[in-house]
Amino acid sequence: EADLQHRFDTAGQALVTHARIHGSREFGTDPTRDEFVRFYPFLPTHFSLLLNTVRALARAGRGALGLRSAIRLVQDVLVQRPPDGSHPLADAPIGTLVTIDRVYDVLSADIQRVHEHVPAAIAHVADHHKDGFALRVAKAVGALQPLETFPRTPENIAALLYPSIGAPSEVARVTETLRALAADPETGLAEIGRAHV
Repeated sequence: EADLQHRFDTAGQALVTHARIHGSREFGTDPTRDEFVRFYPFLPTHFSLLLNTVRALARAGRGALGLRSAIRLVQDVLVQRPPDGSHPLADAPIGTLVTIDRVYDVLSADIQRVHEHVPAAIAHVADHHKDGFALRVAKAVGALQPLETFPRTPENIAALLYPSIGAPSEVARVTETLRALAADPETGLAEIGRAHV
């Protein structure tokens, strides 16, 4: 707790700036120091986004998809080993944050039930875009499919992919990656074409 408080004191303003969601009252609040420590490795905004995604999937599934408990979802995000073989978040260095691509990994089977095209589009990106960051961006877009009103801008996608407190902004890299994915007609993720790139 003391370590996290110190990190927020030294790099919290950059965190707030780089992880801020724009254009959404529901997800647009900045974390305080206490909230950062309490929700870590989630940010309050991202925790809310996770729960809203699951609710949207449950509604779209018309009862076929059960609403998981918040505790189970948090546990899955923390302990599930990502497909790329990297460490689970529970074993990651202090300061590492939950990112939306990890949320996609946990919810991918649920997303597939409601949005059947998403896994195929992400598999295409994995096969044809060898940059691992392109796959992370595609998973971010895929994870946002159930949230129809969430503003899918490069800034917001970069905020959801912000990896750790003290890291630089990912906006330029996300913007460039979205352009590359939008130029690939086989990608199949509609939101990539609608993102403001």
